[in-house]
Amino acid sequence: MKSQLKILYLLTSPLSVNTFGIQQIKVLYEHGFAVYLVCGPGDLNSDLVKYTTNIYTSPYLRRGSSPIWDFISAINLFLTILRVKPTIVIYSTPKSALLGALASFFNRTPIRIYQIWGIRWQNLSGIKLWLIRSADFLAMLLSTNITIVSKSVLQFISARYKTKKMIVLGSGSTAGVDTQIFYPSKPSLGLNPKLKLGYAGRVCNDKGVSELYNLLVKLVSQIPNLYLEIIGDLDLDDKISDILVSDIKSHSKIQWTRNIPQDELAEHMRSWDLQIFLSKREGLGNVIIEAGACGVPTFCWNIIGTKDAIPEFAQDFLIPYGDTNLLEKSVISYLDSPLDQSEKIALSHWYHENFEQKKVLTNFAEFINDNLEEYYDSK
Repeated sequence: MKSQLKILYLLTSPLSVNTFGIQQIKVLYEHGFAVYLVCGPGDLNSDLVKYTTNIYTSPYLRRGSSPIWDFISAINLFLTILRVKPTIVIYSTPKSALLGALASFFNRTPIRIYQIWGIRWQNLSGIKLWLIRSADFLAMLLSTNITIVSKSVLQFISARYKTKKMIVLGSGSTAGVDTQIFYPSKPSLGLNPKLKLGYAGRVCNDKGVSELYNLLVKLVSQIPNLYLEIIGDLDLDDKISDILVSDIKSHSKIQWTRNIPQDELAEHMRSWDLQIFLSKREGLGNVIIEAGACGVPTFCWNIIGTKDAIPEFAQDFLIPYGDTNLLEKSVISYLDSPLDQSEKIALSHWYHENFEQKKVLTNFAEFINDNLEEYYDSK
């Protein structure tokens, strides 16, 4: 029976598919489901072909707002669901959530799951806040089930939208951290004259890249042997200024590397003394988890989402939002007296215990199966 069950998995961005979606799609495939992927245009991980029955690329399904493109995407998605006839439709991120919820609702898809990975309207105001929040609440209303990436995001939404459909699976996270890849480095016998800060993620305004650059400028004037490594692609939908792009590329203390595979990312993270992650809006902060699993702590703003990614014994790494002076002092203080090897191991252990990938994906697969059992029991 299960081998015949179809799941349509919908995401707007191929980057999100490659980063998070592929792990969920893989575990669904391993549990015997036929998975149909729908996403916007862009390069996809070649392994997805092994885990999917079919992949549909919707040329008009893109991040950002375009009424005409969104309408065409909605029609195409409705027709795709009508043709595939899935038992379950899974969607994430506000754009694909609204379109997926509408298309699957009017197709009478039995199980419609909205995975909330963050709060797109959290820092908005005025008419834009009203529009995006209303669209998000409509997607929630039309969904049969809602999973939320972290407990603080659940608390934030629950205060504004009351429903029993929302749940955090385990400790949270979308795909967890692969502990076979992300683990601490062995103690170094020699002295490294260089200190390296790191940042991994989209290079955009929302991730606080401008604030990160300004922080580095202040720090290098006091710590000459300090360097910054940025790993991530430039986000054209939330693009930083051309001047900042030029400044980052030309700065002698910054190395900017494009998005790289997970095993390479882990190697780079292990070489960092510290990660700085100044995202203004976050569902959880997966790179915080990945760096932490490598024994590398992260300084970040104390905001919804990131607070779930920092253990109780490391609360000093959470900085009140926007307090750049305290951030600067805290980074200098930490680099002067960093975690020792035993403390790094303890940090890594906490992330392994709470966000180990197999555990997170098992929770996800069990959630899907539980919903199927409830559906068939109700028939």
